[in-house]
Amino acid sequence: MKQKKNRLFALLYSLENVNYASSFRFSRVTPDYILLYCDRSRINPPVGKALEIKENQLNELSKMDESWLFDCGISLMAESLAANKREGLEKLSDMVDRLEEELEAQSAKKG
Repeated sequence: MKQKKNRLFALLYSLENVNYASSFRFSRVTPDYILLYCDRSRINPPVGKALEIKENQLNELSKMDESWLFDCGISLMAESLAANKREGLEKLSDMVDRLEEELEAQSAKKG
C-alpha cells in the first residue's frame, strides 16, 4: 500500500476555519492563521482557499510553527516504526512456526 504524502497548508483565521481545522489530526491555530498538515485530498476549507506551503517557503515559518511541524513528523514516524515492528514480529513468528513444522516433519521421517 502506497503511503500518502502529507503537505502543509495555511488558512486565514476565521471561526469557520477554526472549526474546520478541529477535524484534522494535525492543526495549529494562531491568532493570525491556521496551519494544517494532512493529505492534499482532505483540503476543502469552508472559507477562502488553503494555500499549500511549498518547501522553499518553509523558512518563513516561525520557530513555534517549525517545532509543531517537527512534532507532526516525529509522531507519524513513530507510528510507522511501530506498525513495521508489528509486521516484522508477525513475519518472524510465522517463520518460527514454519521452521518448527519443518523440524517436526524431519523428525518424523527419521523416527
